[in-house]
Amino acid sequence: MAIFRLLIKHEPVGITAGVIADTIGAPHKTLPTHLAILVRAGLLRSVREGRTVIYRSNVDTPTTVQTLVRIFPERRRGYRHVRDSKA
Repeated sequence: MAIFRLLIKHEPVGITAGVIADTIGAPHKTLPTHLAILVRAGLLRSVREGRTVIYRSNVDTPTTVQTLVRIFPERRRGYRHVRDSKA
């Protein structure tokens, strides 16, 4: 989730894997695997610019919201509880 939040902050420009790793403190060796999983899940998109790959959040599609709700059901339940208690 830290990667996704970081990329949201850097929209629409995006950032490289190296910057992501340095910012969140992730090992440079394992980060590409995590990024690839997030790209396949539809949460991120990657664009090759020369030899550099720029990662961006993929907030433009309804699939992203559906994926987030599926991954974090406890947050969804908590939100309903807060929303219902204010009514």
